[in-house]
Amino acid sequence: MRGALWEDQALIPAAWINASIRPTVTDTGLSSNGRPRTYGYHWWVLPYGSEDEPSYAIAGLGYGGQRLFLLPEQDLIAVFMSWNIDGKGNLPIRILYDLVLPLVE
Repeated sequence: MRGALWEDQALIPAAWINASIRPTVTDTGLSSNGRPRTYGYHWWVLPYGSEDEPSYAIAGLGYGGQRLFLLPEQDLIAVFMSWNIDGKGNLPIRILYDLVLPLVE
């Protein structure tokens, strides 16, 4: 991660950023791509790649289907803005695995 810098000044300590995007809660009862979906400090931490040495996508999963995916190893941010609150289903998290990752791996 590049860190939270503004004019070469750290806005948020790099150690806190790095800790916030590491798996902290590992048994959420949910899965992503057949693997446990973990949780950091207010971020979903989604494994991909090798099971022996996985990479992690950092995700914000918003109300109504809004999705933010951070892929630090690819220096990529993907944002999906949707608004689906009428019970017809949200934009699935599979969009990361089915559409975004195949483009960058």
